[in-house]
Amino acid sequence: MDAAEIRKRFDDIEQAIVPADLREKGWRYIDPPTKFSHEMWDYFLALLGEGEYQIIVGSEGVARDGFAWKRGQFFVSPQGMANLADIERRERLCPEPVKS
Repeated sequence: MDAAEIRKRFDDIEQAIVPADLREKGWRYIDPPTKFSHEMWDYFLALLGEGEYQIIVGSEGVARDGFAWKRGQFFVSPQGMANLADIERRERLCPEPVKS
């Protein structure tokens, strides 16, 4: 399967999941492939921006090693997606933490 076929399948899934009123406004479905620490969960939501996401479903738990985690699936506005793209762009430009 090539990239175009993968994108088409994802678009079909997104069409079925995202409500029409949000789709018309450009909102997207995202399912981050990770479990966030509670702190990173809050950071991720702050990156998206207040009012720029809707949590579809979320879950949380504690791993055997004691790691408390959260994960979820979201509808994200165009501005929220732009906020994510901006942070990804900045991370590529400056991947190492800046020391003050």
